Amino acid sequence: MILDPLLVDTGVAGALQTFIVAVYDQNQDPLENASVTPTRTTATGTQTLTALTRATGVATLVAVNVAGVTEYQASAGGTESNTIEIAALGG
Repeated sequence: MILDPLLVDTGVAGALQTFIVAVYDQNQDPLENASVTPTRTTATGTQTLTALTRATGVATLVAVNVAGVTEYQASAGGTESNTIEIAALGG
């Protein structure tokens, strides 16, 4: 499972941030209709969301950047994605 954008580490507080989660099966084929649970962790707590992958094995999520450092990670079927940490400034 891959959570993207891998190379983003800063943002603007209040701006929208798009994330893409790609889920694959044991044969590395895209996994359709997988239930994905992205989480967002900030200094004030954790928010859990849900999404389903399309036929391409991809789910799209849009979140509003909050001021400070936020950590994003997704899970599906007991597997966890990479973690993305975004430091949102200003607004």
